[in-house]
Amino acid sequence: MRRCRFRRAGARRRCGTVDVGDDHVFFPQWTGIPDDAGGFFHMRSGSPAGLDMRGWTCADPVHLDGDWWACGMG
Repeated sequence: MRRCRFRRAGARRRCGTVDVGDDHVFFPQWTGIPDDAGGFFHMRSGSPAGLDMRGWTCADPVHLDGDWWACGMG
């Protein structure tokens, strides 16, 4: 298992195909070329609305269950 290590507080980092932030993990299910993505968020602090999905802002996220959300999947 590969671990993400942060070089500074508050840094966002890609860990393979997963984007890790301070309070969320983004699991992209599709990626556009040259940018944009849609997928699932694991958020303990609420909705991911307004977060970056590799160039596209999450709008109208769908709450799935517990801490899981979908955005850009429609």
